[in-house]
Amino acid sequence: MRKALDMDYELGRRIEQKRQKEIKEVFDRQRPMETEREIEGTMAVSIDATKVREKQGEYVDHCGKKRYKTRFRDAKIGAISEVRWDPGRSEAHCSGSSYVGGIEHADEFFPRVRVEMNRRTHNCEKIRIVFLGYGAPWN
Repeated sequence: MRKALDMDYELGRRIEQKRQKEIKEVFDRQRPMETEREIEGTMAVSIDATKVREKQGEYVDHCGKKRYKTRFRDAKIGAISEVRWDPGRSEAHCSGSSYVGGIEHADEFFPRVRVEMNRRTHNCEKIRIVFLGYGAPWN
């Protein structure tokens, strides 16, 4: 079980290194993004956050029980989707969603969202983009 957990952490570290390299390259304009599952009509970008508890350390209390010091951090997630119209139901729906996430400050999270938006379209300036959020100051 420990070996699987170590492998999981290592894979996560490698993926995050790759994402950070992509973010740097896109923002430094060193290379254009390769488009995947291109959105040509309307793009919906939805962002949200939740609190996750993070273990900071452990100690033994006066009764001999193991206790943990914890703190809460914001885990942010973004969904980038194509908006399509369903004529049979006369309503719009999102399809082909891709996701980004991170436990990081909003200033670090938004470049991650921007890179995924660029991955989904050749030209963000020429398509309609709809942002969905609940109005928190960070978004």
